[in-house]
Amino acid sequence: APLPGSRRTCTFEDKMDFVSAAGATAGTNQGKTITFAPIPTLAPGARATYTVVIKAAGEGQVQLKAEASSDQITRTLIKTETTNFYR
Repeated sequence: APLPGSRRTCTFEDKMDFVSAAGATAGTNQGKTITFAPIPTLAPGARATYTVVIKAAGEGQVQLKAEASSDQITRTLIKTETTNFYR
């Protein structure tokens, strides 16, 4: 069945600076949150790809959190990516 109202957001930490966001829908950055415009309907088996580019604003271990939800999937799907920044 098609998936209506598919939404994506990403949040990042203070040691990270936003560079760009692109993908299946437009992304906008406000503070440390990137919000992508909803996909009205995602067909069965279809993919929606997004690219987020951030840069180091300091040293240390950091995390980027991506979240997905929809009109039918009300429990948010969460993926967290950890990396280290060095200077």
